Formats: sequence, C-alpha cells, structure tokens
Amino acid sequence: MLALTVAVGIHLILHWTWICGFVTGKLSRLRGRRIRLLESHRTIYGVTMLIGILSVLLAMLFAASLSTVSPS
Repeated sequence: MLALTVAVGIHLILHWTWICGFVTGKLSRLRGRRIRLLESHRTIYGVTMLIGILSVLLAMLFAASLSTVSPS
C-alpha cells in the first residue's frame, strides 16, 4: 500500500503542470472565456483540486471501514 501511495505521489509531481492546466481549462469552459492565470494561481487551483480529490477518497475509505464487520 505504501509503495502504491509513493508511486501515485511521484506520478502527480511529474504531471503537475498538466494538472494545473487541466483545472484552468475546466474553469475557462465554465466561465465561457479563456482564463490567463499566473503560474502561482494555477498552482493554487491545482492544489485545491488535489485536496478535494483526496478528501473524497479518504471519505470513501472511512465509510468503507465503518461498513466492514469482523467475522464471528
């Protein structure tokens, strides 16, 4: 499990520019016009999206741990 977490972390670090560009593109479509942001703003949006995704994943893991029952 730890190896998978490290691999995903490295993958995100290597593709960080793409992640920030993806978020900026989605925001551009929502607003209906092209958004030109500073690199720092793109990073903030990317980190916000990443925190959101990780929060959802952790909530799902927590719900799964609550729903498991140990055998008698």
